[in-house]
Amino acid sequence: MTDEARNDRRKPWERGDDGTMKIAVDDDVILELLTLREQAKRRKEFDEADRLRNTLFEDYMVHVDDRCI
Repeated sequence: MTDEARNDRRKPWERGDDGTMKIAVDDDVILELLTLREQAKRRKEFDEADRLRNTLFEDYMVHVDDRCI
């Protein structure tokens, strides 16, 4: 298995707000952060994965729930 993110495991992401927050969201940035987080987890760099998860939420209101993976 490569470090590339497996698209069959990634579900579409959703914003963590109700649509009223005015946060600019660039889909490419979100997908890149999700890919980097998945790669960090595969390398067992859990501190980095947690940092990326926190960045996704704090900067973009994107909640990552990967318990089903």
